[in-house]
Amino acid sequence: VGDVWLNGCVEWLLGVLKKPGKTGKGEVFTCLEVLLKKYGMVTMFCVCPVSDILISRFSGSIPDSVVNSIVEQMKPYISTSDISLLSSALSILSLLLQLAPTKTYPVIESEYLKSVYAIAHSPLLAGAALDALLNFFAQLVQADSEIATHVIPNLTIPLGKTAKADASYSNVAKCIRVVVECHPALAAGTTAEFSKALRVGYN
Repeated sequence: VGDVWLNGCVEWLLGVLKKPGKTGKGEVFTCLEVLLKKYGMVTMFCVCPVSDILISRFSGSIPDSVVNSIVEQMKPYISTSDISLLSSALSILSLLLQLAPTKTYPVIESEYLKSVYAIAHSPLLAGAALDALLNFFAQLVQADSEIATHVIPNLTIPLGKTAKADASYSNVAKCIRVVVECHPALAAGTTAEFSKALRVGYN
C-alpha cells in the first residue's frame, strides 16, 4: 500500500468528518486509525515505568500535510458535547503523537491543551472516554518530556477555582498518575506538593 493511496483515503475520510450529523462518524474514526498505522509498518513497543499503559512508536513517516489536516479536523470533536466522538478524536491525536511527535506536538500544545485540561476536569468522562484521555496524556508527555512538569499544575490549579460538583477530582488524579508513571523523576516533587495540601487540610 503506497502513500498516494493512503493520502487519498485519509483525505476522503476527513471530507466525511466535515459533513454535519453524527451518523457513521464512529466508523470513519476507526478507518482513519487503521490507515494512519499503515504509515509506519514497523512498530516498537515500550511500557511506562510502573504503568500498564503501552506506548507504541512507529518507524514510518507521515506527511506534514496529512498531520496538519487531521489535527485541524479534530477540533470540533474536542468537546464533551459528544463523549463517544471525543473519545475517538483523542485517540487519533494520541496516535499522531506516536506517529509524528515532532510534527504533532507543537500544534497540540498551542491549540488543544487548554481545551483538554478543561475536559480532564469534567465528571462526564468515564469508561472508554477516560481511557482515551489518559492515553492522550501518556503520549503527550512521551512526545515532549519537558511538558510533563507543566501538565500537573495545569491540571490541579483550576480545581481551586471550580465548584466541587463541576469537577472530577478522581479523573484529575488519574491523569496525574499517568504523567508521573511515564516520568518517575516527577514522583518525589509531586508527592511533596500534595503532602503539603494534606497537612493544610488536616490542620
